[in-house]
Amino acid sequence: MLEILEVGYWSFGGGTLPAHLCEGQITKCRWLGIVVYVRENLDGGWSFYISSNERMSDKGSGRGRGRPSLRRNVLDLCTQDATDWETAADIVRSLDALRRPVLRNRRFSVRWAEAALAKYRRDPSKFVS
Repeated sequence: MLEILEVGYWSFGGGTLPAHLCEGQITKCRWLGIVVYVRENLDGGWSFYISSNERMSDKGSGRGRGRPSLRRNVLDLCTQDATDWETAADIVRSLDALRRPVLRNRRFSVRWAEAALAKYRRDPSKFVS
């Protein structure tokens, strides 16, 4: 059985352009001794993504076109031990009712997840709208 250890939220951006906010949820779980962090990206608004001075897609379009729009509909997963990743991914994939892809994201690490959860613990009111 999968045990939920902690749930928190993260946000990035916004500032002077509140509609350009990216936000999401992080869940820390344990299954048979394997600690797993799952990051779920939530819709943050109608911002856009620029790479190499080219507009890739309208992130908040809701039409599902372009890589940034599709990127929100995945679950990023990391584990403390890289050898446990495939097992953890199979478990998370089987429990996700939306059948989203479970991906390995090089920018989502245990260190990043723990830092985001610690930031949420300090002041959860900043993340609840």
